[in-house]
Amino acid sequence: MPPKRKNEAEDNPGVAAQRPRVDKPKPIPLDRSFAEHLKLPYGGEVYKDYSCTLTFADIAKNENKYFVIQMTKDGEKYHVCSRSGQVGCIEEKKVTSTFGSEAEADKKFCKLFEEKTGNEWINRSEFVRKPTKGFTMLEMDPCDMPLGRLSKNQIQKAKEALTELEATIKKDASVFTPEPVNAQGVPPVRSNILEKKRVIDEKMTLFYTLYPCNNGEKMIKLDQLPAISEMKRKLELEFRK
Repeated sequence: MPPKRKNEAEDNPGVAAQRPRVDKPKPIPLDRSFAEHLKLPYGGEVYKDYSCTLTFADIAKNENKYFVIQMTKDGEKYHVCSRSGQVGCIEEKKVTSTFGSEAEADKKFCKLFEEKTGNEWINRSEFVRKPTKGFTMLEMDPCDMPLGRLSKNQIQKAKEALTELEATIKKDASVFTPEPVNAQGVPPVRSNILEKKRVIDEKMTLFYTLYPCNNGEKMIKLDQLPAISEMKRKLELEFRK
């Protein structure tokens, strides 16, 4: 019987060492409040990649909401957990649903995601913000923060939105200056002033949706250039971390 031929790696041990190592993706840590509620050991971790952080802002109504959804597996049980509230407020609503199969839990998770965003979870890589739904999905780097750490790409999106807001305010600065009055003390009617303010509010809302910073219960109005400059400085520091 002819001798068995050695494979390439045995003939040349350096071949195996040269092959690129494929690292498994790191597990996503389970949100601390979910782990504490479920009493999971070692803090627990997200099942597969079922995890998302959603935000919604409306500067006119002083609303800056968040909605976090995660799925975890504990033995033969699957838990779909969510928490929601106003950014900067302690009070929040927490809901946990438990299922006996992955299919049931997946259905619940996907339903919550679609109800809030108008997008399908399976197509989240092509996420499109729907004005009728309001919530948008943030790109996160999970860590020990209220909503997790925003990814650099997410911060860059916020910087671009803030730059656009700044340009709009510089262009329409007259919106925020006192209106001249006539002899009777009545300011003249400017037909486009409300429209300009609406556009500026929309851009502020977009920024806070992309960057849900904690300003307490009252959202900071970014309708003055000094306030925008301070926020740009804060974003730059966050980006460099």
